[in-house]
Amino acid sequence: MTTNVKEPSMLNHRLFPLSLIALATLAACAMTPPKESLLEQARGSYATAQSDPQVVKFATDELNQAGAALNKANDAWTKGESAAQVDQLAYLAKQRVAIAQETTKQKTADLAAASASTERERIRLDARTTEADEAQRKAATAQRNADASQRSAEASQRSAEASQREAVASQRQTQDAEARSRQLEAQLKELDAKKTARGLEITLADVLFDTDKAQLRSGGRGDVQVLVGILK
Repeated sequence: MTTNVKEPSMLNHRLFPLSLIALATLAACAMTPPKESLLEQARGSYATAQSDPQVVKFATDELNQAGAALNKANDAWTKGESAAQVDQLAYLAKQRVAIAQETTKQKTADLAAASASTERERIRLDARTTEADEAQRKAATAQRNADASQRSAEASQRSAEASQREAVASQRQTQDAEARSRQLEAQLKELDAKKTARGLEITLADVLFDTDKAQLRSGGRGDVQVLVGILK
């Protein structure tokens, strides 16, 4: 009797840990999220690409091809075709989406490179334009300076010519004055002029007028004419 009572107790002790393990396994399975299928992944990838304006802009054809491939996968799933067939079509759709995204990246990079090249060309063109403008300003300044120098040289030339004319005129005047002085000296000598305290004294020795006459004699006219020339 004693032995029969102990056997059920030992069996219960053996089954209890196994029950706990089974419960734990079931709980773990319940907590693990179900794996996302390829079709769901393809749908998510396509939705992401379709909402990207860059993909829509730069990879329109590729995105349309991805949409067509996804439609085939959805049709296969709706018709209840095999999981392998659905997964294959979904995989193709994902690849089409990846191609559209890569095409967008490539075209965006090309556009950025082209924009950078255009900007560099614009900067170089601006620099060349600035250099050309600066060279033109320098040339204009040099031309103005040359014109000013030429005008100054012409003014100096005119001034020199005027000074030369003045010198010639002054020399002529001096010569004329010297000739006049010599002439006066000769005339005064003819009239026997003398310097006195009262001034220059001229004696007209000949009788210039007849008695009771106002008209000069012919012999005195020469002396008077000489005297008039001296007093001019």
